[in-house]
Amino acid sequence: MKKHIIFGLLLLLCLFSVSCYSNNPDLVSDTNTEKRQNGYSLYATDKFQEIIDNNPIDEEYGDIQYTGSISEFIKKTTSYQNLWKAELENTYNLLFSELNAIDKESLKQSQNGWSEYIKGIDSLQISFFYEYNYNDVGQDKKMFAIDYQAKLTKSRTLELMEYLFSLTGQVEFIYNS
Repeated sequence: MKKHIIFGLLLLLCLFSVSCYSNNPDLVSDTNTEKRQNGYSLYATDKFQEIIDNNPIDEEYGDIQYTGSISEFIKKTTSYQNLWKAELENTYNLLFSELNAIDKESLKQSQNGWSEYIKGIDSLQISFFYEYNYNDVGQDKKMFAIDYQAKLTKSRTLELMEYLFSLTGQVEFIYNS
């Protein structure tokens, strides 16, 4: 049953995804389409790519590696995810203010679909990693689940930032290291 819910949420997310394309040569560069990093930039310009590559969150946190205790890793990853959640909310609000009524509704639906997808993941992870419904799933798997959600949050944030950049030509992070 849970697999059907997760599949349904994934399908819903796909249906409600906001797509963005511009014929503006300043925003779209065929030479940059291969520059994808972490799968978040579809048609990045050099300027947008530079902003994202030098974002203050990753500058401070770097590539979070498991080097200490599980609890230290979980704490650091949770903090990292919370920073991206704040950026996501800020970017969503900025993007929303730039859109017309029809696109605002599309963005709302897309974000609601994404939120439902994340809630579905939460529900499954709680069952697997916190309620211990499956005896063969170890404590260390929790840290990978949290890391996965942090990366999903970052990816969604960067997706919306790219839409905002395509409209305004700028992106600002609220986090400063």
